[in-house]
Amino acid sequence: MTNADFQAMIAEFGDRICYVALNNNKRIYFGYPSTPPNNKSEQNCVVNVGDLQFKTFGTSDFFGIPRKDYSFPNARVPFIPFISWVKTEFIEQVVVVDEEYADYRLSPYLLG
Repeated sequence: MTNADFQAMIAEFGDRICYVALNNNKRIYFGYPSTPPNNKSEQNCVVNVGDLQFKTFGTSDFFGIPRKDYSFPNARVPFIPFISWVKTEFIEQVVVVDEEYADYRLSPYLLG
């Protein structure tokens, strides 16, 4: 898959995309809340497909996932933002819910 391929799927399905499966059996979930250390705001930890960044380094396509590290919060720096870059060609599966269920997320526990 290339960046153009993935961006075309995002354009068609948008927030109905629940996750992408990579060729190393890892999954990247979209729209799922998680609770960071010290119970900081959940909203800061949700990644949606619209948050992704796309870039080509050399001849390889990558998509970037914006993240925040809350490991060592303090008054001056409550979190450290970073981007996790993944080679787009590693995507093997894109999971999309039906249009009528666009406001729902599949249970990660049931997905294995």
